[in-house]
Amino acid sequence: KHSKLSRSHRIVLLKLMEAVIKEQIEELTDQIAHKLITLASAELTQSQDVIPEWQSAASNLLSTIGKKYAKDVMQELLTKFHTGQLPHFFIISTLGQLATSNVSEVVPLLKTVMARMLPMLGLAKLDNMQWVFSNAIARFCEAILDFLADEHRASSSGISAEQFEGEVFSAYDTLFNVWMLSKDARLRLAVVEALGYCVHLLSADALNEQLPKLVPGVIQLYKKQTEHYFITQCLCMIMEAAGKKNCANLAVLLDTLLNLLHQQGCAPVDGTNSVTIKNHNEVLRCYAVACKIYSQRVVSFLLTKLEVNQEKVKAPTLEIIKHLINSCDAELEDKKPLIVSGLKII
Repeated sequence: KHSKLSRSHRIVLLKLMEAVIKEQIEELTDQIAHKLITLASAELTQSQDVIPEWQSAASNLLSTIGKKYAKDVMQELLTKFHTGQLPHFFIISTLGQLATSNVSEVVPLLKTVMARMLPMLGLAKLDNMQWVFSNAIARFCEAILDFLADEHRASSSGISAEQFEGEVFSAYDTLFNVWMLSKDARLRLAVVEALGYCVHLLSADALNEQLPKLVPGVIQLYKKQTEHYFITQCLCMIMEAAGKKNCANLAVLLDTLLNLLHQQGCAPVDGTNSVTIKNHNEVLRCYAVACKIYSQRVVSFLLTKLEVNQEKVKAPTLEIIKHLINSCDAELEDKKPLIVSGLKII
């Protein structure tokens, strides 16, 4: 609280408090927690400028306290929201962190948070604000999916994916139709990551209607980005969600997806670059997802690729087939004779 305390000392104290609370969070009393929340919130917004080291220290402290007092931290952060005014960058960033740190307590509050936050998306004109909103939306949707994955927790709370469809579609609309057109590569990756989580929370009709625009829109990012992992991850989540929701348009787009993903699978993998390795593994996961829905079409496509008389095509194709045999055994049970006959031509 010392007004003349230097910024570097403030950062050290904030980090020390976070470290102590991490170790002793069960000993944290309501009274001390509330004082720390107020203090960290003040540190977070004392300067309107973004000063990462200082404000991230305050943000991390709030997120750590939120592991036990998520509702109190959330309420404090929402007091910083004012109609027609953008919140501080680190207010939005902390909301995203909080969703990750305490899924069980935060998800029941997210409908209220999103109702306050989404009308502000149109005010975010700068790339850094659009990036932090995109990241927060990704963390919110990820938290909701994590929450719903525990069926007992979901049923006992009365929370369902349908309750978030309106809010998520509103976020999706801004992400896909406005922010993904940005020239900023970092922002586009944050947007495409968020879209991957959003699609699981759209209604079946909304997702099916969006697929003919969404899939080509995501695919075109391969030409614009040097890092492809989040793009491939997004396509995988789109196929996964569309398959679960029985979206008819996925079948129409399947050949485009298989060809595009095969090109990614044939790209050289730099063993020293973790991002290219992750992208390659995600390509394999995409094929597994597709195989569980359209096994006949996937197998026929891959066997056709084996007929290409180029080692740089055959070797990656064989790797994909091997992956599918290991991960889609039930779906491929009746297709093993076809696969064996296709392999004989090699």
